[in-house]
Amino acid sequence: MGTRLQTDYKRLVETFGEGQFDGFTGVHLPDTMTKFAACEAALVRRPWAPHPVFPAPGGLLPWAGNEHDQSFYWITESPDPDRWPVYATGGDTEEGHRFDCTATEFLFRRLTDRRHPSPSLSTSRLTGF
Repeated sequence: MGTRLQTDYKRLVETFGEGQFDGFTGVHLPDTMTKFAACEAALVRRPWAPHPVFPAPGGLLPWAGNEHDQSFYWITESPDPDRWPVYATGGDTEEGHRFDCTATEFLFRRLTDRRHPSPSLSTSRLTGF
């Protein structure tokens, strides 16, 4: 891929492998990430703007998604992948939302915290991060 990945993400994939959490959110394996990034770079609709797509500097690297066209990326803005924030886009929005946490913290909170914001909610409702 040409980059290191978050430490906690690597432990997540080593522990659980490929699949879905709660039968809903699928976590991508590294080889799938680059395929998704290449496909998204060719799309006309760009819900991740103003961010470029990976491998551009500061580009978005897709690490998970679900059947409702919600996608979860890292903003690869730091040389240290453990400092990459999550960027979430919803299927019905034209913009994404930044979450300053790791992939596993984001996933854990989506699965366990009923107050965790959904990417399809307006920014005014995004709290707790």
